[in-house]
Amino acid sequence: MTKLAKAENDQPEAAEVYEAVDPKKVIMNNNGFGWRDFLVRLPEGATADCLKDPLIWKRVQNAKGVSFVRHDHLYIVAFDDTWAAEAIVADSDAGKAIITKPRIHTFPDRFDNLFEDELYRIKWTGIGYVVERKADKAIVSHPAPNIALAERDLARLYPKVA
Repeated sequence: MTKLAKAENDQPEAAEVYEAVDPKKVIMNNNGFGWRDFLVRLPEGATADCLKDPLIWKRVQNAKGVSFVRHDHLYIVAFDDTWAAEAIVADSDAGKAIITKPRIHTFPDRFDNLFEDELYRIKWTGIGYVVERKADKAIVSHPAPNIALAERDLARLYPKVA
């Protein structure tokens, strides 16, 4: 995976390390006559400040079908769903994309905790809800689109009672 490092004054303690956006996490929502709309899921650890770096889009710009062009609209969602941003692509080429100043929307914390028992917990992974084994933090289910399906997957890990 590509890692981007950004440091002020070339000091290693000031370095911020984050991943480039994965093209598989970019979904075209609409392909209109004037521009396209995209939903972008940021990698874990990426912050709103990372959007200032044009190189975070390098992998996307090299991908077929989802590379951005001028005037494309982006709806960018944080990995943990705590915030989202709306921006427009101002300039792009094969190695970078420059976006306008994003409009940030913050979301409130969850009102209900995700289900867990003695052995397993349900966890958000950015692409869906999965069941994680507490003992070794191993993911033991495929991503589910909602909490109810993840709870069903967790229940299936236990033997049926006759």
